[in-house]
Amino acid sequence: MYNYITGNKNSSLSFIYLLFIYLFISNVSYGFRLVDITPPKENNNYADPGNNCIFNYWIAIYRENGDGPLNYAQINSNIETDSFSPEFITGTVMFGVFTARFTGGESGSFEISMGANEISNAVFKYSCDSPPNPVVILEQSEWKNTGVSFYTSLKLNLNKYMYMAPQSQNPYICTNTLLGYDTLILECHIDQTFSGTFSDIQITGLGSTISIPTFITNDNREAFVNVNVYSYSATPGLAFKDLIFVSNVKHQSGNYITGELEVQARSYFATRRNIVEGSPDDMTIMMINTFKGYSNYQEMINFTTTTYSHNDISNDLQQFNYDGNTLNLLDPLEVNNMIANYTNVIDNLIEAPVEIQGFYDFPITYQFGTFLYKIEYLRYPNTFVSYNSGGISNNVFILYIPRFQEDLSVSHTEHTFIPIDPFTNFPPDETSPTISNVEIIPLKGTTMLIKVKVLDSDSGVYSIQVGSDNYENILIELSSKDLSSGTINNGWFTKYIDIADILKDVDYYFFYGAIDRNGVAVGSSYPVNRDDGIFFPSNFPNVPLPAYYQMVDNQVSYVTFLIPYCDLSVIGCENTIFINFTQANPSLAVRVVLSVDNDIIFTARWNEKYSLYTGDFVMKPRAFSGVIPYTLYYNTLGYSSVSLPDSYQFTIYSEYADRMPPVINSFDKSPDLTNTQGGQVSWSFNIQDQLNGIKYAKFQVTSSLNPYNPKTFEFNLQPNGSVVHNVLVSVTVPPQCLDQTFTITYVELIDDSDVASVYNNLTYLYQIMEYSIDFPINPFMKILNSFDSNLTIPVSCNQAAPTDTTPPTLTNVVITQSTIDVSSPNRNLEIIFTLNDTDSAISITEPATCMIYGVLFETLSVKSILVSNDTSNFSATFVCSIDLPYGFGFTEELVYIGIFGYTDVNWNFGSSTPTQIYQAGLASSFSVNFTQEYPVIDYVLPIGEDGQLTIIGHNFGDPNVTDDVIVKVLYDYADGNPSSGSYTPKLYDSVIIVVNPVVGKVITNITVIKDGKPSNTYNGGSKAEFPVTPVCPGTPQCGGPTNGKCTTFGCKCSEGWSGFDCLSKVVIITPSINNTNPTIDNEIPLPDGETATLRSLINILSLREIKLDGTIVADHKFNVWYFRNLSLPRSTIQEFQYTSGLTNNGKVTNITVNIQYFTQAQTIVFANEALDMKPSTIKYKISLSHYEFTSNLNTLELMMTATFESNNIQSSCTSQEQGSLIDNGTDFVKLQLNENSLYARFVKRAIIDNRVQSISNTFYNSTTTTVNVQEQTATSISNLIGIKIPNYRFNALLDPDFSVLLDAKPVTSDSSPNSICSISESKDSSKLSKAQLAGIIIGAVGFGIVAAVSITYYIYKKKQYAKTVLKIQNKVAAMQPN
Repeated sequence: MYNYITGNKNSSLSFIYLLFIYLFISNVSYGFRLVDITPPKENNNYADPGNNCIFNYWIAIYRENGDGPLNYAQINSNIETDSFSPEFITGTVMFGVFTARFTGGESGSFEISMGANEISNAVFKYSCDSPPNPVVILEQSEWKNTGVSFYTSLKLNLNKYMYMAPQSQNPYICTNTLLGYDTLILECHIDQTFSGTFSDIQITGLGSTISIPTFITNDNREAFVNVNVYSYSATPGLAFKDLIFVSNVKHQSGNYITGELEVQARSYFATRRNIVEGSPDDMTIMMINTFKGYSNYQEMINFTTTTYSHNDISNDLQQFNYDGNTLNLLDPLEVNNMIANYTNVIDNLIEAPVEIQGFYDFPITYQFGTFLYKIEYLRYPNTFVSYNSGGISNNVFILYIPRFQEDLSVSHTEHTFIPIDPFTNFPPDETSPTISNVEIIPLKGTTMLIKVKVLDSDSGVYSIQVGSDNYENILIELSSKDLSSGTINNGWFTKYIDIADILKDVDYYFFYGAIDRNGVAVGSSYPVNRDDGIFFPSNFPNVPLPAYYQMVDNQVSYVTFLIPYCDLSVIGCENTIFINFTQANPSLAVRVVLSVDNDIIFTARWNEKYSLYTGDFVMKPRAFSGVIPYTLYYNTLGYSSVSLPDSYQFTIYSEYADRMPPVINSFDKSPDLTNTQGGQVSWSFNIQDQLNGIKYAKFQVTSSLNPYNPKTFEFNLQPNGSVVHNVLVSVTVPPQCLDQTFTITYVELIDDSDVASVYNNLTYLYQIMEYSIDFPINPFMKILNSFDSNLTIPVSCNQAAPTDTTPPTLTNVVITQSTIDVSSPNRNLEIIFTLNDTDSAISITEPATCMIYGVLFETLSVKSILVSNDTSNFSATFVCSIDLPYGFGFTEELVYIGIFGYTDVNWNFGSSTPTQIYQAGLASSFSVNFTQEYPVIDYVLPIGEDGQLTIIGHNFGDPNVTDDVIVKVLYDYADGNPSSGSYTPKLYDSVIIVVNPVVGKVITNITVIKDGKPSNTYNGGSKAEFPVTPVCPGTPQCGGPTNGKCTTFGCKCSEGWSGFDCLSKVVIITPSINNTNPTIDNEIPLPDGETATLRSLINILSLREIKLDGTIVADHKFNVWYFRNLSLPRSTIQEFQYTSGLTNNGKVTNITVNIQYFTQAQTIVFANEALDMKPSTIKYKISLSHYEFTSNLNTLELMMTATFESNNIQSSCTSQEQGSLIDNGTDFVKLQLNENSLYARFVKRAIIDNRVQSISNTFYNSTTTTVNVQEQTATSISNLIGIKIPNYRFNALLDPDFSVLLDAKPVTSDSSPNSICSISESKDSSKLSKAQLAGIIIGAVGFGIVAAVSITYYIYKKKQYAKTVLKIQNKVAAMQPN
């Protein structure tokens, strides 16, 4: 026997020793085990103003076998604590929170115990630090002007959370936001009542007062303010009236200006969205107050325009007295409650009639029990039964509920229609739901499965919430339709989610809650099952719960924009943002909110190509100029751009902004129509838009006989710079018409930047706008006091009033399927119904709507289609074709139908509710079941680089059960011969299947088959691509694994290596800046005192305009440059700007060259190319403004030369090579002299007219061009490069970069192409270089308009082999002892 203690065999002593240890262990009690589950840095805060720290500790104490009962816990020290109240105690675990109070400046430890019982891992350390005094500002960003407010960020000397209540002192009014615990964002205004001298801003509430410089600057020009006020007339019967203030300020030039609207003693300051037109020196602000019918109070409306100039504050005050009793406003929704008349003829289906004055689309809330509610917009004809000429509609709310006793209500913001408290026809629900288990299974990227098991023995599960805040701000919701196994009374519910789509900007807790079908809820803020102590997931896989400290630990490390400066004066800008964090998590996405006039909101996702988050967005033309604030919401935490460096900012420019929508200057209407032959009624509108031009106009005309079905007139206009359009809206009135009035009830005007003005007459029908804006400007604003009387035109054909006042009757209903499995792929049915009338024909222009009712307020509406029309017998038959949603209404046996909104030609409206259809003996319902036998495909994800096909749906089976699941895929060959394949899933669950289809074939459709039962067929169109094996330059590729890595985008060099083949190293130099032209020229002495100058000269020769046949139309030289130093203190980038210009066809074109010198490594993105900027890199940013082409067919070519030469080198070789890199997106040219190379890259894309476009590059030499190019010699080599720029209208942006490198391969006469060597070098080309290597890499990045640059650097002269050996021998001899 081998003894594991002594290592000896047959040791009796060892055996006795082992036996002793066994007996000792078997008689020792280990007590209890404590697990600290306190969230990270939960207690990372300073003492509060009372000098106390209140720390919370989340603990779980586990009972081991043989231990005593779990009943209490305490702290064994003299620490003030609240009593420990466990959240729950089971037989094996006790869970709860300790709250302890410490004094500022105190630190130490304490232990948790249970009487005499020992608890392992029960010692906690604490430190209650007092906050720093004083709090000081470590760094402040420059004040930035939004146009109507100023903001800045303050970096404070805090490294823990500190309680603070920042307040600004008069005259400043500042709002604040804390980022993490050390960055304070301030946005400031000025108190309009202030007069005097402006001093620094004092901020209190931080334990001490901090002072920051004011944002007020003096402008010696006088500001001119002109305010126009537009208000409605006293015309009665309107649902709302606008009061519009328009303030124009001239000569403010970016200094302080704001608008302030004061309503009911509350002040609202203008934001960027209130700037409707102008420039920083000529700004127009608009603010609107809307009066509504139920606001019958009296108040004073104040609008103040505040400006600062001549060292003085100036206020322009406009006041408006509002008396709700004199504005003659109509409450658009007047309700007569008829609660006592509700009926439930059909068991658990309740119908409650209500009379509504002014029926229109409005939000309605259905509620059953405490937590079960649904909000929907009630739109005609839903609930509508009939209508009378007095403007009153008879409506019926259909309430289909489970058979349990509970409170029931239907309500609107201002009205409660139906409070039934409680509905007592059924027994109460005796049980609450119980969440017994939760699983979150990570999949690919940001996707995962969430599986929840819930028990509810009575009514069953209605919904499950995960990651919400007490049933609000719900991140994930599963419904009864997500049942994957079991029943709604005891089952698993499974859902596929992508957290990138749900982690937005709302903070959340990992709260688990369930609501049963009786509105009873259960939930817990603690991720644990209280019954058996099973801990549920407390966060998404690999995603920590959001907390303030994460903004300190995980900071924004990089932001750039494809076009960081967008000129929006005429055209829009297609842009991309690139983002990174110090602890980037590719499983997450970033929600970006750009605070322009209307917020631009989009999602940036992880991009493997760049190893950055990227997101695309579009800027519309003529937005207001300035630096655009933005917020990055990452794991719901908001990172404000205000706190980020200047290089991360996004700037837009418009010569003159236009966010004023089209407005109606004037309009005329036709005379009242009184003609038995009918005729036309019309309105002629004169519409104007300042700059953008009018793109779209929509008008709706409503008849008093048919108030819920307006006639719609749409006009797609061509802006083309046109600022005025005349539009005619005309309605044809047939002969022998009925007396009625036609009214313009809706107007929507949209300009070419999608800025909309909207007029809604809420008296009847409110139409949801296609274009959403925060505050709709009324298109009639310029004529508010007179327009409404011209909107209506009376019509009379002098006919007697019709004697038929009875609506049609529903006489037959056929439902094509009596039972539908709503868990199957086939959920289609038709409802065929017939209408009859005794006196009039059925209207076929206004077909009825079929309403489908599932339990608990689930509805579906489908417009009917005419089948046949018998005008002689006043009969018509219609059909509704319905595709039921998956799981519709399955938790009850029946689904009910209603037919709403039918009418005859005399506009006698009628409807049939489910109860009315049932009482008429017609088919009023059909049965539903939920077998889950057939798989259902909802959608298919795009095939990624892994070649996997992912199918999302339902009923795919349980991988733990031997279900026979296969996926059948049909392919389409290019030659038209299809093929198919059947695949066993690589991964599957009830809602997801993953297979690997054939690579390189286009998928046409997909079917899942489970146990021989097929799903619906999903039409494809995707294909799995062959994996790409990249081939990179170099032998070995990219210099081998120590130098770089070969990727599909080229060589990715390791730190310290550079070049397209990673065979060069960076030499750190400090360039000499030339203030006369964009040229850099350095001479560097050699260490031995000798000098050898290697001179590289890159010159912009000219800009040539060229015809299609190559003929040069014009050749423009750049002779004079204007210089500016743009470098900022403490920046890692030095920046210098050069500007020049040229004139063609009478128009000036400006060229701007910005040279940036990088002192630290950084990755940048230009024209969608990620580029590594090594230390000492010099990057050129070059822009061209509008060029006046002689012909629209002509193009430009930017001509430049690259020259590489040396002196004082006795033997040398030169060579050159050129070509394209492996991604075919970049050209290069390499000029080499000995061990040194001048290497230039030219990305074959450019930013032209605010969009990335392809360009081309041409490399010339002395034999391929007539331009004078220096001949290649052993000490000098040149090349001529032509950058082809397509014909453009507005601007072009260019971005080359340059670095000094050490090259690894010398030029030799027999190993380098196109080499020319000196005589001495040619005689002995095999000798080795003993010098350090030097080189220059010049990358003309972007589409490569390259500027002049001259860089000198060290070159060690080659030494003869004998001379080198002699030196070594002498040194060795000197070290020998005498």
